[in-house]
Amino acid sequence: MTVALGVYIMDGHDFPFESSMAQTRFKMLDEVAHPGHTLPGPCLWLQWGRYDYADGTQQEGYRFIWTRPNGTIQARGPARIPSLADIDILMTLARQQGWGANQGP
Repeated sequence: MTVALGVYIMDGHDFPFESSMAQTRFKMLDEVAHPGHTLPGPCLWLQWGRYDYADGTQQEGYRFIWTRPNGTIQARGPARIPSLADIDILMTLARQQGWGANQGP
């Protein structure tokens, strides 16, 4: 498997990340933080966004990320989810904000 550098876009800023797909960009459209995770510790987030692939195609979908207290992404791979209850909490908040029923392709 080839690992290439991609770019994570947040609030108009580009942040590099590793991806198995060359030059993949993630544009965050909506996000919600886990209310039980407080600073100065790490925080679990649910994000809805668009993946822009090098071949010009796009897909929308959800992802979970962990952030450090300074807001940077903690991990460059899959996010560990402590429990299904954490997923339920984040999805409920996303639905309350009006974007938790979005569907990608």
